[in-house]
Amino acid sequence: RFVFASSATVYGNNAGSASNEFLGAKETTALEPTSVYGATKVAGEALVMAHHSLGRVSGLCLRYLANVGSGATHGVVRDIIAKLKSSYSTLPLLGDAPGSTKHYVHVSDTVEATVLLGLNPAVTGAVNIANDDQLNITELSHVIMDTLGIWKWTEFLGEQANWAGDNRIVRVDGSLAKRLRWEPKFARSADAVRQAVKDMEGIS
Repeated sequence: RFVFASSATVYGNNAGSASNEFLGAKETTALEPTSVYGATKVAGEALVMAHHSLGRVSGLCLRYLANVGSGATHGVVRDIIAKLKSSYSTLPLLGDAPGSTKHYVHVSDTVEATVLLGLNPAVTGAVNIANDDQLNITELSHVIMDTLGIWKWTEFLGEQANWAGDNRIVRVDGSLAKRLRWEPKFARSADAVRQAVKDMEGIS
């Protein structure tokens, strides 16, 4: 059994749409990564499934979203916390307002999904590990500020300051994982982020 930690970045901009009618990228959506990171995940998935087809392993590729939790060494949540606790008079944020939109999944839910699906040899191929909604950077910063009780005016630094290849909207369909009996404890991204901030800052 081989479980590969992949990423929703494999979809590239195929996981993004401004339309509310767009339910999100399914596991069958075309893979068109826009970053080297996403491209390496596509290559990794291809290697796993090639060995699966040859009967060498039972292969599973789990496409993770933005994970948040106490063990994070970097990332947007930790970055915003550091800026809020700094001497900055404003909160500088990457991109143009309202910022990129993504799912934020608590790492405990990702771990549970990995163990549950990884231990089920009947589950192969690719599965999205996504909760039910997304936050843009403005909404994310508000959740963090509300949890910490620290408020600052936000200042967007423009698209030139953003990460190269970053997808502005990431929306995926997580229904397959739920049909396989995974139920995230933090179904809403705001709840996942709020708990992550509490975990990271020791707030009860």
